[in-house]
Amino acid sequence: MQDPSCWKSNTVIVVDTSGSMRESDVWGARSRLDAVWLCVALDFVAHRLESGNAGPYDVLSIVFMGEDGIIAIERMSTSWQLYNKIVDYYNDRQITAKGHGFYILSLKIAEQILTCNNSSACALALCFISDGRPSDHINSNDSILESVESLGKKFGRRLSFTAIGIGNHSSEFYMLKNMVDSAKDYGVQSSFVLPSMTTSMLGVSLTSTATTLTKTQTEMTDMKTLKQRDVREVIRESRKKAHEEIVSFVSPEEYWLYPFDKVMRYIYNEWHDENRQRHYSYDIAPMQHPMIQ
Repeated sequence: MQDPSCWKSNTVIVVDTSGSMRESDVWGARSRLDAVWLCVALDFVAHRLESGNAGPYDVLSIVFMGEDGIIAIERMSTSWQLYNKIVDYYNDRQITAKGHGFYILSLKIAEQILTCNNSSACALALCFISDGRPSDHINSNDSILESVESLGKKFGRRLSFTAIGIGNHSSEFYMLKNMVDSAKDYGVQSSFVLPSMTTSMLGVSLTSTATTLTKTQTEMTDMKTLKQRDVREVIRESRKKAHEEIVSFVSPEEYWLYPFDKVMRYIYNEWHDENRQRHYSYDIAPMQHPMIQ
């Protein structure tokens, strides 16, 4: 996409490509990694296209979470060409699962992609798919959570974050759970999913991710113009630190509501004269939340 200001949504899917993703324990696919490609293509991309919830202005990036942090697909429009490209990963087995999976590097890349667009009317989604613990040094756990918190501070509820675990042992996914908790603390729509080891249940998880993104776009849409509204860019505070409860919906106060040249604001004044006759007037007053041109 040449003009990021026109984007309606910007999604990043981080896929674990470490050696353990070669395991052949997911029913319906040759390996864990093949199951991911199959479900991303069918249950995210195709689902969004067939439901009419995505098009040329909804972009998707895929980052390989390995030792190098490779951007496999970068800001590609949601289309059947994108679908075919992901299916080719499955059919041709172009991607080999090997080595370690480093969380910090892939999160930094994801953040760069999500912040490349300055438009605050663009809905954002991050899907993190892994089958185990991070390969980063154990002292890096705080840095991983700080990366997630950084996204939460910037985007709040405009960002939806889904962490999907692939495996049979829930103890392996403590970091994914902590990442989700950290994101929720800043108002991000977050969820951790541990589907059963079948492609159908993994597909349900990705469909849910697509649905959450659509919900975000709907919340941001002005019902009169049918255009997504700008969300004010503020630094969100931690709910735990501020001891404030974050509401579960986007309030009108988060948006620039009206332009100077189309709306006038009046204040109602009422008084009585010496004969006790009531009078009133509507006096022009300055705008409270004008749109910045």
